[in-house]
Amino acid sequence: MKIIAHRGNHDYNLAPENTIEAINHAWALNIYGVEIDIQLTLDMQIAVFHDCETGRLTNRNLSVHNSTLDELKKLNIIGEDKKFAPFKYKIPSLKEVLLTIPPDKVLFIEIKHNSDHEGKIIDILYNLLKQYRISSKQIVLIGFINNYAEFAKMKKVKEKFKKYRVFPIFNLININNSEEIIEKAVLMGANGVDIGSSHIEIFNYFIEKHKPVKNFIKKFYEHNLSVNIWALDNPFMSDILFDAGVSTITTNKPELLSAQIHVKSY
Repeated sequence: MKIIAHRGNHDYNLAPENTIEAINHAWALNIYGVEIDIQLTLDMQIAVFHDCETGRLTNRNLSVHNSTLDELKKLNIIGEDKKFAPFKYKIPSLKEVLLTIPPDKVLFIEIKHNSDHEGKIIDILYNLLKQYRISSKQIVLIGFINNYAEFAKMKKVKEKFKKYRVFPIFNLININNSEEIIEKAVLMGANGVDIGSSHIEIFNYFIEKHKPVKNFIKKFYEHNLSVNIWALDNPFMSDILFDAGVSTITTNKPELLSAQIHVKSY
């Protein structure tokens, strides 16, 4: 099993999501990879943060795109229920995160959608990965393609990052629409797909022996597309999906799923 820590390892209140501390907690588990979210700031720096605004997690509500990196770094990440101590956790830059990647691990980078900065963030990200000499084998670039603008962005990402793996993210799927997903992925030259787990869980529980799920996953491999499932926290379902042939699973509970792997190895 290959496990990806969703926004780092923030399970058990170890650290807030997408912080350096959460990311390092994930690397310490010796799992396959970590997933983060990136956005471009007003001064053309890449910040690691999920939401368009900071109010859910910090002590002040700012727009990420309309703030400088320095302004964002002055905020305190205290969490949704204000459980983390002030002044301890800060919004990291992508530069800081790149320095944490162990030589044999993989960073999944979700490029958040913003129509004003699409071309700029792609170019800046490309130059940054080259500057820090990050191997293309250590990076997977992901992003939603729920509309034409998002599709065009991720297609441009693949055109720019030819040697890197690029996975479009799909959320609204069912067992009958694999052809549509495959067509979109192939059209943009993707190397794999990133599929939301919620709908997969629904049709798995009602299908005897889960055979249709294996057939669903198999279709992607017939088109040389790897399959990542996000964000799945159920060990039982992870077993089913790995047995069905998925490549990787992104989870909010990497420690729990890692323990499951350890148990199965005996």
